[in-house]
Amino acid sequence: MRLIGTATGGGMHEAGSGGVTSLGTTGSQRPVYFGTTDGYVSTPVIERGDLDTHPRSGPLLIDEFDTTIVIPPYAQAHVDARSNLIMQLGDE
Repeated sequence: MRLIGTATGGGMHEAGSGGVTSLGTTGSQRPVYFGTTDGYVSTPVIERGDLDTHPRSGPLLIDEFDTTIVIPPYAQAHVDARSNLIMQLGDE
């Protein structure tokens, strides 16, 4: 899957420069069902602001104020220099 979008105006900031409100979820875990192959997996929860340019392996839940992003097992997530979330799916 590839998604490309454009934005106009301000509001952009460099990764790691703040701008994300803390939800207090970092460090917690939630049981997440990943189908019959993996079943329920105790999955770490982080905040979007905790991501940097170094890939983090799934499973992972990324909490934001208005959404939760699921990074499945066999996938990795990181942000680029503009804080775009990049997820790479691997082989199961």
